[in-house]
Amino acid sequence: MAAWLIATGYAFWWFQARDLRPFDMQASNIIEQQLLSDSLQQLLSPIKQNSSETAYLLHFWQPGCSCNRFNQSHVNQIAAKYKKQNFQLVTITSPHPDYSEQQLIQMAEDEFGSKVIIDQQGLLTGPARIPAAPAAAVVNSQGELAYFGPYSDSTFCGLGGTAFVEKVAELIIQGETPSVLNTLVFGCFCDWDIKTTT
Repeated sequence: MAAWLIATGYAFWWFQARDLRPFDMQASNIIEQQLLSDSLQQLLSPIKQNSSETAYLLHFWQPGCSCNRFNQSHVNQIAAKYKKQNFQLVTITSPHPDYSEQQLIQMAEDEFGSKVIIDQQGLLTGPARIPAAPAAAVVNSQGELAYFGPYSDSTFCGLGGTAFVEKVAELIIQGETPSVLNTLVFGCFCDWDIKTTT
């Protein structure tokens, strides 16, 4: 019985709890919102459409993160829900030591059916850092950062409840200009900055 309880506890930790942590493990290092906004604009510039009506739902993704299984369907639900409101989903990732650039692009396209950007220049580090993934940002049609942070304040993402991204998207649709930097959340997250080997 004791062995079964130990095995069950370990299995729970491995599949559920090992990546539970604060979204921002370095909360004392303040994220510079304007620098983050500028970095996102630079990353988005190659794919920006001519239409000034386009807003962007940015999904920050790392392959192999165990938290992705809780998040993928939520991301796709959000993208489908707001596509008719001229929100475009873009997946952003950083270089990964286990995957080539083409492999990263193919995996992200297969999972989310979106355009993919790889932060090869490390723009999303330092004061403009992304603390963890999965994470989200919303950029309005004027190119302003309206939201950055996690999708929700729980391990399991889903529409409704404390779904921060949807609430900000609805405000934008109503003509408002929110500006929310949300990092004080506990949930399932993996490191954003995967160190590459040289």
